[in-house]
Amino acid sequence: MKKNYLLLALTMMTVQGVWAQELSGSGTSADPYLIKDYDDWYIFATNVKNGVNNYEGKVVKLEADLENTYGTMVGDMSHSFRGTFDGGGHTINFSTGNPSVPFAEDYCAPFRKVIKATIKNLKTTGTIYTSGKYAAGIVAQAAAGLKAPKCFFENCHSSMNIISSYEGAGKHGGLVAEGKSLRDNLGMVISASWTEFTKCSFYGSLKGENTTSCGGLMGFSEYIVKFKDCLFVPYASDITISATDSYTFGYAYNTQYSTIDNCFYLQTFGTEQGSKCYNLNAGLNFFTQLKAGNGETYYANVAIDGVQKKYYYDGDAMDLGISVKPANCENLVQDSDYVFSIVRVPGNTAVTMADLTHTGTYALTINAGTSGRCVGSSGPYQFTVTALPTGTGTADDPFIINDSGDWDSLAVIVAGGKSFSGKYLQLNHDINVWSMVGTDSEPFGGYFNGNGHKLTVGLGTANNPIAENNVAPFRFINSATIQNLVIDGAVYTAGQYGSCLVGKADGTCLIRNCKNVATLSSTFNGEGYHGSFVGKGDMSYARLRIQGCVFAGSLLGASTDHVGGFIGKGWAKHFASCLFAPVSVTMSGNGSGTLTLPYDYEGYPQDVFYTTTLGEAQGNPTYTISAGSTAYGLAFGNPTNTYDVSGIEAITKLEKFQIDGGHEVYTDSAMITRLLKYGDVCYGLADRDISFTLTNAAGLNNCSIAGDGGLVITPTAGTGGQYTFTMPEASVTVYALGTNAQVTVGSHELSSFCSPYDLNFTQAPEGLKAYVVSGFSPTTMSITLTQADYVPAGTGLVVTGAEGTYDVPIAATDKVWANLLVGVVAPTPITTTDNGYSNFILSNGSQGYNWYASAPGTLPAGKAYLRLPTHSVSNMNNARRFTWIFEDLNPTGIQEVQAADGEGADAWYTLDGVRLSGQPTTSGIYVRQGKKYVVK
Repeated sequence: MKKNYLLLALTMMTVQGVWAQELSGSGTSADPYLIKDYDDWYIFATNVKNGVNNYEGKVVKLEADLENTYGTMVGDMSHSFRGTFDGGGHTINFSTGNPSVPFAEDYCAPFRKVIKATIKNLKTTGTIYTSGKYAAGIVAQAAAGLKAPKCFFENCHSSMNIISSYEGAGKHGGLVAEGKSLRDNLGMVISASWTEFTKCSFYGSLKGENTTSCGGLMGFSEYIVKFKDCLFVPYASDITISATDSYTFGYAYNTQYSTIDNCFYLQTFGTEQGSKCYNLNAGLNFFTQLKAGNGETYYANVAIDGVQKKYYYDGDAMDLGISVKPANCENLVQDSDYVFSIVRVPGNTAVTMADLTHTGTYALTINAGTSGRCVGSSGPYQFTVTALPTGTGTADDPFIINDSGDWDSLAVIVAGGKSFSGKYLQLNHDINVWSMVGTDSEPFGGYFNGNGHKLTVGLGTANNPIAENNVAPFRFINSATIQNLVIDGAVYTAGQYGSCLVGKADGTCLIRNCKNVATLSSTFNGEGYHGSFVGKGDMSYARLRIQGCVFAGSLLGASTDHVGGFIGKGWAKHFASCLFAPVSVTMSGNGSGTLTLPYDYEGYPQDVFYTTTLGEAQGNPTYTISAGSTAYGLAFGNPTNTYDVSGIEAITKLEKFQIDGGHEVYTDSAMITRLLKYGDVCYGLADRDISFTLTNAAGLNNCSIAGDGGLVITPTAGTGGQYTFTMPEASVTVYALGTNAQVTVGSHELSSFCSPYDLNFTQAPEGLKAYVVSGFSPTTMSITLTQADYVPAGTGLVVTGAEGTYDVPIAATDKVWANLLVGVVAPTPITTTDNGYSNFILSNGSQGYNWYASAPGTLPAGKAYLRLPTHSVSNMNNARRFTWIFEDLNPTGIQEVQAADGEGADAWYTLDGVRLSGQPTTSGIYVRQGKKYVVK
């Protein structure tokens, strides 16, 4: 027999030297060397092992299944196979060792060692009992060559049973044990190992409780390993090798270039890699079929991408943009492998894609087709079709954003490819938003007018920040304008380039007259490149402008650095009339800048100031002039620009500027005045001249301007005027003082009153008196009124006297009064009750001019209301009235009653409200027509 002949020939080899026999064929692709049986396998293996032929550049093909190879391995650790081996879809049965006497050496597999080889279309089976390391189902060591480091495995499958008694890191693999780099004599790497697997599977067993550090397909690679379209599908009972330092598909030293693409496992093994697949169809989801080398079918979920909640209809047939991604990388064909079914909600009326020409709500389901490659279904996915917002998009008829639904529609429309370039949009209400407008490929490019309204942002949470870059309500813009907008709320990000307004701005963009009081919170560790208004600016020159804007929010995140107060990363910004006045900043100053990153900052800000620095100081450090608590009618200078929404008044007067390189350059000599007024504070550089305008508004007379730096300027009495002084090198408080304040008494000769100034009623005109309510008796429903002399600002009063307006001197006082009246110096909402108290306002009602329970409303500035514990007035009703006791009218009190018109209008009353038949003749205090009379 042929086998006996070979044994005899090999015996002769020991005395005659190395003997070789070649396989049939020439080794080309068209005429490969052929292996038809074990004898051919033995010749092939021996030729490689003895160094007679490594088959480099040659093709060897298996022509039939090999039922038993008797443990014969191709090559040894000194001689390797280096060609292409085509299994032809056949199976090699390889077994060696037994439970009592395992194979005791390292490196055991049908191919013991290969270098820069390709093995394809091969199946292996059998059992390896080993007490050594590096056992595998196909190749023990796949090594790199000098010029071609890669080894390729395509369409290779193994059901090998690897049973290990090795204690420790065995580094066995289902297909390949080791990927080895080529080294020189000094151990330096000449060519790093690179192993690739495509459409390969392992469905055998890996057993050995004391063995660690193995891989499902590859045990260990010294450099790179790539897996694509591979399966690891042993059952759980077939894996007893320890999961310690093991990997589902394989370990690679270089993780940067090693990849696992579209690979699936039935059971995890050690570190999880790839995605889960199933060995049965649950019928609940949409699956595609996967075929392993054993012919069994497995199922993997199909990825359904692109299903959005809203779509935008512009008159053409809808394209939903849905992608059905097969798990096994075989392209799925619509209407054959899968079909769409769509119904209109409500009613579940079936429609087709061509029918999606009307706004409304729909539900889409994806079902398996007739090809048999897919099973199950996915969905339903509910979505709405929306049209453009109301309006035509012109400056006179802008598209209107009324609510968060319109904002969501805007996000969908822009993502669908409509940038709104050249179109105008307007916000008509304060709204809350949770979606982002614009994508990297489809940015927003229109004019967005906030119209003074507030955009309250809610992106991410403190416990779940958004782990993406460019998180912002306007995520991507290009050549857009955003203006007249208040930004509030919070943005929580774990990525880079986060912002409260714009994630990334390309092209020529303008952000104008915006006030940002939102919080930007980052958990990113390192160079975050965040900015309160823009995360990332276009890298082109001089194209992003921020004008008339203020940041008064918070930048939080101590682990984040390289951030900008206004803009994160990007060149060529132009800032004008801006203020950086944050509430809180905890982001790191490392690599950061007050306006933008230091290496992006060009240093041409026009009237830009900061109250605190972030990293490198940029813009202008300020000395401030703030209005004091008594300020009234005080304005700063003559602003050249007023930004109502942001609250900034830019007081800048320029004599000249020049154009340099396409952008405006301002020099110090050109800046006569460079100031900002924000709120009650004026920000400016020391030595700059400031003009003050004092207006004699209602409530002040004979005014002057005073400052805590010793500055006092007195205008002409009663007229106001404009005055100039030089900005000091320190912050000062400036306040308006008047010689007199005006007090008005109404037609009832009795009014509630409150002044924003300290007043001296001892110098009040004759006949005018002021009272506080110092006491209250719930038993008699009487209030006690005490005459006031020096009255602090904000004190609630009752003033009496003849109808008219009186000038009362303004005089500072620190006197404190016990007072049940509450004064208001600005229009104030008032309710009937609040926090256990009842509120009463002075008015003419059923019981005359008296205190009555307040209806919900707004109390005008300069008035006062009576506030009493609710439990003490529980028996009050419209039939009862308060008795007034004036302490200065000794010894009794007086009930104030408004005289009625007509009959009885001239009647006299006692202090307790009893009506007399005529004029009193007995000494005492009486009331007639709402006035007090003393009869002696």
